[in-house]
Amino acid sequence: MIPEGSYILLNKGITLRGAGPGVTILSRPTGPTCPPPATSGATMDCPSSGSGPSEMIHISPVGRFVKNTVTPCALTSDAAAGSYQVTVTKSCASMFAPGRQVLLDELSGAQPMPDPENPSHQIWASSDYRVVYNMHNPGIGGDDGTDVKCNYTIKCDRMTNEIKQIRSVSGNMITFDSPVMIAYRVSHEADLWNFATPFLQMAGVEGLTTQYADNGSIEMNYCAYCWLYEVETRYYVGSSINLVVGFRPQLEKFYVHEAALPVPGGAGYNIALKLDTSEALIENGISILANKLMVAQGSGSGSVVAYNYVDKQYIRDQDGWQEFGLNASHLVGPHHMLFEGNWASNMDSDVTHGDSVYLTFFRNQSTGVRGPFTDLHTGAAQNDSAGGGCTGGSPARATGPQPYTYWTSFIGNVLGVPGCTVASNGWHLNNHFGGPNSSDGIFLLGWYSGGNHQNDPTVATIYPATPPGVNGTNSSCTTSRTNCATILDGNYDYFQNQITWASNDTAQILPDSLYLPGKPAFFNAGSGYAWPWVNPADTPQVATGPIGCGGTCSGLPAKARYDAGMPFTQP
Repeated sequence: MIPEGSYILLNKGITLRGAGPGVTILSRPTGPTCPPPATSGATMDCPSSGSGPSEMIHISPVGRFVKNTVTPCALTSDAAAGSYQVTVTKSCASMFAPGRQVLLDELSGAQPMPDPENPSHQIWASSDYRVVYNMHNPGIGGDDGTDVKCNYTIKCDRMTNEIKQIRSVSGNMITFDSPVMIAYRVSHEADLWNFATPFLQMAGVEGLTTQYADNGSIEMNYCAYCWLYEVETRYYVGSSINLVVGFRPQLEKFYVHEAALPVPGGAGYNIALKLDTSEALIENGISILANKLMVAQGSGSGSVVAYNYVDKQYIRDQDGWQEFGLNASHLVGPHHMLFEGNWASNMDSDVTHGDSVYLTFFRNQSTGVRGPFTDLHTGAAQNDSAGGGCTGGSPARATGPQPYTYWTSFIGNVLGVPGCTVASNGWHLNNHFGGPNSSDGIFLLGWYSGGNHQNDPTVATIYPATPPGVNGTNSSCTTSRTNCATILDGNYDYFQNQITWASNDTAQILPDSLYLPGKPAFFNAGSGYAWPWVNPADTPQVATGPIGCGGTCSGLPAKARYDAGMPFTQP
């Protein structure tokens, strides 16, 4: 038992290892009433907790609530996307050293710009719409009135960012060990920042359960190559796993579930990437039964979210509203993230606090409906597929990036459920938000539930222009220019019962993976699982095998563990 307000601090490169999740349990006292006693941690279905809430485990070289001083050094020329090098001002180049982590970023340049979703309004955005704050003039419903530009990044209004590791320093030329992911421009005051305290390296947590934490469960802060393996977190308030100012953190074979308070506002999130965290690997885990199953807030560049089971997201007392599932969103800044091989109820990017750009969804199974679950507060059962109609959760969609989510790619995915996500059940191929019960669509490109419910026509502009025809889809979009904001290629959907290839894809061949050189080891566990498990080109797609496999494979290992009631043992 860990008393309220106490926590375990890992500030060295060591491993905190238990005897196994469910065996070693780090628990906070929990109160039977709401509000709970001052000595209690998270209490189920209660918006408050005891005095001095804290996470259970904090991993950091500087301690909890201690900032790491950063010093800027200006770039002398633009850093090109794909380059491994930047040049900085000579007077400050000497503070950088090989092996250190540094921050590369730029000012947004945001200003009043025409709102693509509503031409009669302006929106606060950069001129290229790389950064879009959800703040309109004049205001319409859904505006974000908070000052998000300073809350979730290390420096204000530097929403485009990535943490890099230095390979070498030669004069004022700094070489990284991974490529720059997006251009950083001198005209936007691009800087390279040095951290006064070096990142903590190689600290990990393995083989244990945490419960009733009331400021999230586990936080990594200023940490490089830190990890969680076979860790369960449950019954928490806040974002359960927080990756904060992190570089290459890894979550592997995790089980995050049952937020104590599954409501918006940060009280019941599962996994959060914050403050410029970059190149995370979130793999082979289970994230279920919370308000938002993952958020990326001013961070996430170069991260991979792969082969996870992501499902049963909801809002307490509003079970029918289908929250966002597989995503990198909920605040301006996420860019160049890969989602591969996941099983999800939807693949989205929300606009609540701004945009995300350059996201790729590859070989995922996205059903458009959630698995059955029970509301923690009311005890009511929710089944989106009740009666075979597959319309219980709303707005139901397999893919639904909201406004200002630009340059997103959906490639090689399987979308929908056989016999359910079809026209006879009121589904559409590409739909818009028409209210809680009339929005079902395989695609909801650019949908918005605020303001006038108009789709962002730029998000709905597809390259090449398939599927055709709704809310600004432009059939003349024949080149991958900036106004062609969404790429679709090689996706199978159960509305059309066919795979749709992009008109310029003459090869029609999908690689097995976009980040792995071969079959990962966890697909060999248990009875063995075929990989890639999502094969949209298989015909016919039938319901006799796992959805998305055409009856030819054994499904996703993470979901198989959950379905068997053994989250850490592969059946």
